[in-house]
Amino acid sequence: MVMQVKSINKNKFLIFSTIGILAIGVFLLIDILIGMSDIGFKDIISAIFDYSGSKEDLIITTIRLPRVLLCILVGASMAISGLIMQNLTRNPLASSQVLGINAGATLSVVIVMVFFPALGYKTKILASFLGAGFVGVTVQTIGRIRNLSPLKVTLVGISIQLFLSSITKFIMLFNDSKTSDLLFWMIGGVHHAQITHIVELLPCFIISILLIIKISNSMDTLKMGDAIAISLGENIKVIKSIATIVVILLSSSSVAIAGPISFIGLITPHIVIKLGARNFRESFILCGIYGANLLLLSDIISKILKYPYESPVGIVTAFMGAVFYIILANKEMKRGGVSEK
Repeated sequence: MVMQVKSINKNKFLIFSTIGILAIGVFLLIDILIGMSDIGFKDIISAIFDYSGSKEDLIITTIRLPRVLLCILVGASMAISGLIMQNLTRNPLASSQVLGINAGATLSVVIVMVFFPALGYKTKILASFLGAGFVGVTVQTIGRIRNLSPLKVTLVGISIQLFLSSITKFIMLFNDSKTSDLLFWMIGGVHHAQITHIVELLPCFIISILLIIKISNSMDTLKMGDAIAISLGENIKVIKSIATIVVILLSSSSVAIAGPISFIGLITPHIVIKLGARNFRESFILCGIYGANLLLLSDIISKILKYPYESPVGIVTAFMGAVFYIILANKEMKRGGVSEK
């Protein structure tokens, strides 16, 4: 009987991971096809396999293909970081957005963009990492020292997010010449994507995935509680430190490139719960796949909203995330999953 259940769960994981990968391919093609310029499937094939330097080839290779690749990387990064945070905090409402990590990264990048505009994306990624790291460590330290419940840790994160957001807006208020660009970036968008952005983001993503693979078995052990994990020989301080670094690395690099795109990290892990993952490793794989799908779908919707013009993709994810967050918070409070005690 146990073997049958394991076999069914394995099949579910394989089925849903295959469906997710195929969906990425479908959404990728749809996303490339939609835009002000008329592009067809033949143009896509020509741009990839028979590049001639035509207008269509240039649009595909320099604008639309980098855009969808950035959607895949950022969506996967946000979703995986959300999964790790929810596992670390045992808080189903946790994400880099809700706990203020994105706000810390955003403030750091805005400071660089306003006061040091000549610096490149590598500097922005570093500044974003430092800002996100400071907020992440601060929130977790406050929660640990004061022994706060998951709900109260979430409230601390939201409070810090609001405080840092007010500082960010204050800086923008006195630098109105750059406000329009900053506002569009702060909403979250992938419209400006270039191949160089993919090159800069990819090392952070690869390093994070390697670290996750390294600690994936230990993350399963942590679900049993710190006491049991210690009794099984796990060094929980090292595991939690590595996991926190991964969260900060994924979140900060994504924010530096695409802006603080909201709620992908909150929504995707809850979707993945329903898809038959048996352990943390399968969960993070599915999160990567479906996080990419969710951002690609959001990008398609953002193009359709004001077609042939565009809306920032962050508007779409924020709307979906806000509705999802209200439903989830209400559900958790009703069943006592997020307690004030």
